[in-house]
Amino acid sequence: MGGAAKLIKNIGISRIITPDYDGDSAEYKSYLAAAETAGLTPTRLTQKLTFVLDDVQFEIYPPEQSKYDESDNDYSLALRAIHGENKFLFAGDAEEERLSEFKDEFPLSHTFLKVPHHGRYNGYTKEFIDAVSPELVVITCSERNPPDSETLSVLDSVGCQTFLTKNGTAKFISDGKISEQHNKF
Repeated sequence: MGGAAKLIKNIGISRIITPDYDGDSAEYKSYLAAAETAGLTPTRLTQKLTFVLDDVQFEIYPPEQSKYDESDNDYSLALRAIHGENKFLFAGDAEEERLSEFKDEFPLSHTFLKVPHHGRYNGYTKEFIDAVSPELVVITCSERNPPDSETLSVLDSVGCQTFLTKNGTAKFISDGKISEQHNKF
């Protein structure tokens, strides 16, 4: 949510897909205002959405529940991109309760993982990362908001390459057969 308003204002967006959820934070209100100014009405996703762009299949999974006990982050959409043999999983800011739903929604094994919630560790992190068994991961983080050391230890234990955005932009390119990564600083 934090960067949504800025993206809407600065990038040509034609459609917004969101969970069926209303937030009350300042960031959420800023996002709604930017969407309205741009003439965009967000599509509230209540069922899995699948579409293909070029030769990449995208699958978007909405939250299974209408109410979560822990956090607004559990309303995160899960996005899978499947390009040949490469499978990419973007888990948003999902936390323990939402992450545990993923195993019932789709196969967890993926080539690439965008680690949820800036690398925060929770009671399901190890089981989740072990099940995903990624080769490449990126954690969106900063010096002020670093990933938890427990999360980094779990990632190290599965033997994947881990990229932290606090070190610079991470760019991943797929040809459908192999994953090639570049870390630009």
